[in-house]
Amino acid sequence: MIEYTIAGDAADVTGFTSLYQEAFGGPPYFEVYSRCRIREEIWDPHLERGIIVLAKNDDSVVGFCCALPVDDAPDDVREFLQDSQEILADSNQMWYISELGVALSHRGRKIAYAVTERCLSEANRLGGAYYVMRTAAKGSNSRHMFLRMGSTEISEIQDVSAQTEENHSQSTQRIWLYGNCSFALQNLKALSAS
Repeated sequence: MIEYTIAGDAADVTGFTSLYQEAFGGPPYFEVYSRCRIREEIWDPHLERGIIVLAKNDDSVVGFCCALPVDDAPDDVREFLQDSQEILADSNQMWYISELGVALSHRGRKIAYAVTERCLSEANRLGGAYYVMRTAAKGSNSRHMFLRMGSTEISEIQDVSAQTEENHSQSTQRIWLYGNCSFALQNLKALSAS
């Protein structure tokens, strides 16, 4: 049985880093991250200032969704959002869904829907009225889910080729989606139940 929890300490960092390497080491990203880098750049900032929702099966981490207030997001995210003419929501009320991954062995079980629902619910509880996320422009595993939950895809594509050298990513363009947390939560509950 899958259990969903909000990470509150570093006890699950090993399972998280292993799954992060699996989720982003395959298509469409093919990225290479050390455990140390994942902990320093992903786990620690989200544990300190954001949200980490974990899906666990017999104490093994099989899914995750992470979010940060937009004001705490990486510089390239904040710059892109400031320049966007299509995202009109106030950044003080917006959360950035920064990471989403499900173990290959557990895909197709709606775990991504469940961790995203819990992450958005927590962001909403903390004052987030809106969310934004980005994913690979080609081959994204999450784009379809975000569209189904009522997200709006913006027309501008972000070139991240300058960043891809550091992590060896084969995905050099990102698309952006955003929406209202309450509306998305209603849709996610219906999608999870179906």
